[in-house]
Amino acid sequence: MSTRPATKVDAPQVDPITFEVVRHKLGAINEEQALTIRSISGSSIVTDVADFNTGIFGPEGEVVSMGWHVGFKSGCMSGIIRGLIERYGESPGIRDGDMFVLNDPYFGALHQQDVAVITPIFQDGVRVGWTGSDCHEIDVGGIGFGGFHLGVHEIQQEGLLLPGVKLVENGRIRQDVWDMIMGMVRLPTMVALDLKAMIAANSVAARRLLELIDRYGSYTVAEVMRMEVEASNRRFRKRMRSLPDGVFRAVDFLEHDGNENRLFKIALSLEKRGDRVVVDMTGTSAQADGSINCAFNGLRGAVLSGIMPILAPDIRWNEGIFSAVKIVAPEGSLVNASRPAPVSGATIGAMFLANQAMQAAASRLAACLAETAPNACSLGKAGVVGIAVRGRNRDGTPFGDAIGDLLAGGGGAYVDHDGLDPGADFNIPLPVIGNVERYESAAPYLMLFRRRVTDSGGAGRTRGGVGIEYAVTPHDTDALHVPIVGSGMGVPVSGLMGGYEGCSNRLCYVDRRGHEGSPVGRVTGTESIADAGGEVHLLGPKTRAFPLVPGDVLACACQGVEGTEILWTATPSKCAWTSLGALCRSKERSGITAWS
Repeated sequence: MSTRPATKVDAPQVDPITFEVVRHKLGAINEEQALTIRSISGSSIVTDVADFNTGIFGPEGEVVSMGWHVGFKSGCMSGIIRGLIERYGESPGIRDGDMFVLNDPYFGALHQQDVAVITPIFQDGVRVGWTGSDCHEIDVGGIGFGGFHLGVHEIQQEGLLLPGVKLVENGRIRQDVWDMIMGMVRLPTMVALDLKAMIAANSVAARRLLELIDRYGSYTVAEVMRMEVEASNRRFRKRMRSLPDGVFRAVDFLEHDGNENRLFKIALSLEKRGDRVVVDMTGTSAQADGSINCAFNGLRGAVLSGIMPILAPDIRWNEGIFSAVKIVAPEGSLVNASRPAPVSGATIGAMFLANQAMQAAASRLAACLAETAPNACSLGKAGVVGIAVRGRNRDGTPFGDAIGDLLAGGGGAYVDHDGLDPGADFNIPLPVIGNVERYESAAPYLMLFRRRVTDSGGAGRTRGGVGIEYAVTPHDTDALHVPIVGSGMGVPVSGLMGGYEGCSNRLCYVDRRGHEGSPVGRVTGTESIADAGGEVHLLGPKTRAFPLVPGDVLACACQGVEGTEILWTATPSKCAWTSLGALCRSKERSGITAWS
């Protein structure tokens, strides 16, 4: 079938009013997609944490309008579409009524847990565009629950890999593919709801786009898409020409690859010449043996979502910006891994740190011009702490979820105002975390406290935003099994333009077996953990699943506890506090091996 947009002979130019109406409608379609997903999904990761995104794409996969949830994902979906056209355009073919499902990072996904459903849109036999949805799944199989795997050495150990198979053909779900997916995951009911939510959202978007074409004509809609992309490209390149030429560098570090407690380097340089932007990752560590790597499409999402809020906050985010940025990354490196390197921890590993480095380099460039300096910001939280919980629910049925408060670190400081208290990951324009009542009604645990941590942001003329701390204990269940995969526990986040570093993330587990009474009412903050009794164990950034039984406590501080630079240290039956800044600057703590 043809992919050439329908045109008219001597068609008039699209007038400004029609252009504005149609482009706003494309944005509204994205919003309706998002509402559809959150209305149908049964996963708190989607409904409460909004770890998903949507997009409208041109006939060849170019981003025309992207959603506002997780910025990583929209950039990756355009790469997925281009790959589908290249690999499957002839066999099995791309036809009206088809939908493809993909989660293979080496074919365009961020990591296996981010599953995308992609839909071509046809009008009178002509492919006029695509739409896509991408949701993070709580489980996709593999050797451990939760998707972030420890102890793996190759991607095949990390679970289900879908290269872009037809989940829907001629408007009907393929039962064989559906059964294969459900047979590979531990929570098929939850995954099934997410897949059906994405199918429904794409169906809504396709229908709305065709209604728009029926009203304004295929030529007009195609022309608005082209003009929208061209306008962003033109404005972005103009912005670049207004900034001084130069090379702006940033370095960040990532601890522990899930197998070995080593330090990995993320090196990034942003070269700006005229309206030309090149992001070069040369100098980054070689790919790891463990799961913290990312493939190239993941790096693309990390780089673009770091550039756009700083250098293009007032420019519509689409292919016009994407095409103006060239990304160079050595093959076989941590940020451009080669198959079969494991990548399930990409979004909280190499991608997250690449995004941080991109944010720092882009902020240094933005600070060179009065017009853009207010958009420059220091880094937010030092890393992401992913906590999955699995066990039996109150009714005895299998239960699995993730604690979504991993997003609630402090926001980075700006030149003229403090960072958000708390903020969120920089690549998430519309951050959200679940409320405590929702957690406790749906999950077999109680949240003992959740509160902001005073003075946990980095100091400076403007300070970084504070993070949060929280603690949970099992309730109405025999035990919860908790794997933890995180970062930012051994490396503090750095400030910008002389600002001081913020805090590191910290986790501890209180084993209260043999102690009577519930921790409810006793543990009201990190300073009262010792009052609960039991042995306190400081947890590292990568912790294999361990049982949490009723009475035990799992406590987390996103970006620090009680003071500007705080580190948890633990001894039996008590927690002590000490200065992280002093430890990191001291000669004997210059390595990372101490944080095992």
